[in-house]
Amino acid sequence: MAAQSDTAQLYIKTVPPENTTIEPKITITQPNGGEILKAGETKRVIWTSNGIDSNKLVTITLVENTASNSKTNIASVRDVLVGQGYVDFPISSTVKLANNYTFEVFIFGQANGYDKSDSYFTITAPTTSTGKPLIAGCGPLGDVNNDGVISSADTDKMSTHILGTTTMTADEQTRADVNKSDSTTTLDKALINGYIIGTQTTFPGCTATTTSSTVNQLAGAGIPESDVWGFVKAFFGGR
Repeated sequence: MAAQSDTAQLYIKTVPPENTTIEPKITITQPNGGEILKAGETKRVIWTSNGIDSNKLVTITLVENTASNSKTNIASVRDVLVGQGYVDFPISSTVKLANNYTFEVFIFGQANGYDKSDSYFTITAPTTSTGKPLIAGCGPLGDVNNDGVISSADTDKMSTHILGTTTMTADEQTRADVNKSDSTTTLDKALINGYIIGTQTTFPGCTATTTSSTVNQLAGAGIPESDVWGFVKAFFGGR
């Protein structure tokens, strides 16, 4: 009788590798529905992208939607790099006031290169601000929100920017930089407040020269005189 032999057999299960391909996608994150925008303002439109070449160009469009599921393209900003992730979109002051707007982003020739706000947002009339007129010879300096007057609405916008809770656009920061120091600081805010309450009549950034009257105006904005002279010497070269 032949001897029996036990043979152990090893079975190895082959598991296919996981699909690590990233599905291309672009997504609007702001404004994404429910917000209230104002005619005449500049709104930052923000998006994220996944699996899309950051050097591709995206078009951003403001769209008015209707109950019949039709839509009207109101305005577009074109040729923005996908990788930038945002664009500051100017809303016309004459746009129709309604509650059925969305933003759309579109990348021509890109699979899944389209998205829109999840729901509607509203565009309302611009806020009418009461304030002091712009200073002759200073251009738009001090009119941070670009509403045609210099008021507490401007310094309120500066406060949240300085605290880091919001970020002003490049144009807003230029208008807020009334001492032409290439930054927006509490000194700029104090200078604008000084003009609002009537303790000064101009801003240092309006001219390249200074006098003791300028120093008095700065001090009138609540800045100690010793600090004022230090600022004047640093900014105007000690004149």
